[in-house]
Amino acid sequence: MKSKNNIKKLFQLLRYKILKPFFLRRRDRFIIATIDETLGQNETGILFIGAYHNITRKLPKDIKVIELKEISKIRKYQKAIQSRSKIKTNQLERLTEYIVKR
Repeated sequence: MKSKNNIKKLFQLLRYKILKPFFLRRRDRFIIATIDETLGQNETGILFIGAYHNITRKLPKDIKVIELKEISKIRKYQKAIQSRSKIKTNQLERLTEYIVKR
């Protein structure tokens, strides 16, 4: 993306958009394996992770996951912000309040 050539920039952007899901799945597999290998029995771990990762269903069954926020609401908020969506102002405000609420 640092290229001064606009065609190269466009190519790199398209390449990233196409490969992004592959890279995300690969990172998810790495994270899952690392958690499985390092979290001992009766230990507690804390994971801070982006909303588009999808690891909770793929973790071993003996690992209990407690989400502090509903991932679907976080994803909806991120999508609205990133795409400058036409989401209604009051919906965005409610999502924002949910995210910052303790």
